[in-house]
Amino acid sequence: MELNRVVIGDKITDGIYVLKSIRNAGNGKYDVILKDKSGELNCELANERFDESFLKLKGGAVKVTFIVTNGLNTKPLGVIKQMAIASSDEYSPSDLFDGLSDEKIAEYTRVIKECTRKIPDVTLQKLCNTILSDDVLKALSTMPASLSHHCRYRGGALAATAVVTKMVMQTGLQYLKGDNGLYKPSLDWSTLLASSLLHCVGVVDYYTPETPFSKTPVGVERGYQSVLQHHIESACFKSGIEVSESLLARILNILGSSVPMKSGIRATSSEGIILRKCLELYEELDMIDADIAGHDPEDGETYFYSKKSHRNIAIEERKVA
Repeated sequence: MELNRVVIGDKITDGIYVLKSIRNAGNGKYDVILKDKSGELNCELANERFDESFLKLKGGAVKVTFIVTNGLNTKPLGVIKQMAIASSDEYSPSDLFDGLSDEKIAEYTRVIKECTRKIPDVTLQKLCNTILSDDVLKALSTMPASLSHHCRYRGGALAATAVVTKMVMQTGLQYLKGDNGLYKPSLDWSTLLASSLLHCVGVVDYYTPETPFSKTPVGVERGYQSVLQHHIESACFKSGIEVSESLLARILNILGSSVPMKSGIRATSSEGIILRKCLELYEELDMIDADIAGHDPEDGETYFYSKKSHRNIAIEERKVA
């Protein structure tokens, strides 16, 4: 049952929702907010039914038994009788947590494959094709690009890969052609494109696939740059593609300099500077989009690119009102 359709008198047994927030109301009860893609429901949980472990469930899927009663201004209020974590086999994350639409996943996947085909160096093109397999692209479509800043939603890693690479291509082209219309040898176009395409592939090993996302034990221990390097080096070894040590080192240097806060490496090459600036711009644009969508980065919610524009949604809401 969708939360925007619950009515007073409904008895919900073992419904699965996202636990948005939970706090002590100071009157022997706890204020709880449950949500799904359709809306939110304010709830009450009696003190004797509260467990400290519930606080750890914030942002995650919970199995709830509750009764809908009158609330403030006669709005529905869920009186919770029981709450527990919902195991991953009981629900599909896409049913509860916002993420990229199927149309966006197809669009971003197409962009990534098109950009890969435009890498001039045959070896790097093969390497990117191998690493960005259909399975990896599918995984990126379910993973965030970060947990605390930009692209925190399901599919954020896929979106960041596609959009940043397009930005890199548009920016890099300003430096590529001289007066004779030929590539300038000072800019390593193939390595720049490959680095941009690969900058998010480490999240497959760095974050857990369960929502809410968290770092894997390997991610906590080694950090993102180390996980990313291991992922790329393993792909080179398994595929048998011969990539010289100097070329691999150049890619890793560009990737490291693109995230100086994580790696401590400053961008000194033109390729590293271009990728870093494009990443910074995209992060800012993504946060602006989140602000327009009404996303509060403090409450642990996810947000997404809807099939409809935010403007159209607002128009429809005014019509309903």
